[in-house]
Amino acid sequence: MTPGGRVSHPIHGVGRIMSLLAGARVRVVFDERPRLPRIVERAALARTEAASAAMATGVAVPIRRAFDPTTEADAWQAIEALRLGVVPLSRVETYTVGREAELAALHGLLGDGGGLRLLFGDYGHGKTHLIELFEHQARQAGFATARATLDPAEVPPSHPRRLYRALMSGFRCPDAADCSPLPLFERLAESDAHLDPKGRRYSRFLTPALRAHRERTNSDLPGKLLDYVQGEPVDIEDLNQRAGYMDWTHERMLALSDFRTYGRLYAHLIGTWATWCRDAGYKGLVVLFDEVERVSALDAAQRRLADQVLRHYTAVTLPTAHLAFDPNDQDAMYRGGQRVHRNLPLRFTEDQPLSVVMALTPAPDVEATIRRLVSVDSVRIDLSPIARRHHGSLVERVVDLYRGAYPRFAPDGESARRISERVLAALVDAEAVPRHFVRTAVCILDGLRHGGALPG
Repeated sequence: MTPGGRVSHPIHGVGRIMSLLAGARVRVVFDERPRLPRIVERAALARTEAASAAMATGVAVPIRRAFDPTTEADAWQAIEALRLGVVPLSRVETYTVGREAELAALHGLLGDGGGLRLLFGDYGHGKTHLIELFEHQARQAGFATARATLDPAEVPPSHPRRLYRALMSGFRCPDAADCSPLPLFERLAESDAHLDPKGRRYSRFLTPALRAHRERTNSDLPGKLLDYVQGEPVDIEDLNQRAGYMDWTHERMLALSDFRTYGRLYAHLIGTWATWCRDAGYKGLVVLFDEVERVSALDAAQRRLADQVLRHYTAVTLPTAHLAFDPNDQDAMYRGGQRVHRNLPLRFTEDQPLSVVMALTPAPDVEATIRRLVSVDSVRIDLSPIARRHHGSLVERVVDLYRGAYPRFAPDGESARRISERVLAALVDAEAVPRHFVRTAVCILDGLRHGGALPG
């Protein structure tokens, strides 16, 4: 076996050798998603001929997708993220403990056909962790997801197009590894209901992009229209002219403004995506906003604009009786732009399967913002600190994850117990938040791996 050679593995399938390591181990990139390098034992790999034969015959190599801490390379990536104090992109469920009630409240969205949840929690209590986990679980349940982190500079909620663009850059279909609406377009490419301007699912925003994707007319047109529906800056006059290359003689595409139409146009667009997701065979769309409390960092004028935008996302997910404002009142929900913008329906369809989760750190001005949005407490989830009875289990799970990241470093049961005791002792006088626990555990494990002794 040499670097570059094709091999097969009884768990991970067919892949290519990247490098040979000491101890009869090999680093391999397997063809299965997410195509990350994995360190496996050389003895577990079949010869190149066997791998080639499997590919040639079309016989699938069995793949076991259960968590295997001795071979999963993404465990290493998860530990790297925890070491930096950020939420990893994978293995979130591996070290989630004591959040059954909060997850059950979030999962209520998946069975209700849409809705809103406000996830409140102090810094470090695990809001981002929880929405990261819920995002994965929503896709596993068959929902597309779109997620954005609010930021006064880059993604201010007072700028609806920037917020929409951030969401679409994180739009992911449940059967795709990458963020893109193209898998959705592939599923609807033969649907007259979505392609025909007289079809019941026609959208003057999305239908031209779907049509260009299907026909591949004028090589750069599908890409430009994809940019358009994802909220990227485009020359709308040039785009409407180019649409003529595919004989588009129907309604002109509208410019996506960052101010004049405020939130209505984008709430309508998000609802369109949600309905198209269901039409494509998915369950719907789950939208997640993180760090919504950053609204408080805006000045008064921008905060008023942000309230307008957030009201629109609230109004498309809750019944009118649960709102703290009248969605039909011009003063409560501004309708800007030209008549065509003002006449856009708030919802693409009345039963659109759209759910929104907003994660916030509680503060007086943030609470005031929420009171201007909703009039019921049933949508609120208050994230409390991890209960003391779960502390030991949390540390033990981090130890298990660490074993997966560094297979040659394997603390025995007694060492794992002592590590757990040391972490708990180190945090006895500190604020008991998950982020402190996992970082302390990783630091102690790092010291042991490099030859140190248990502290204390």
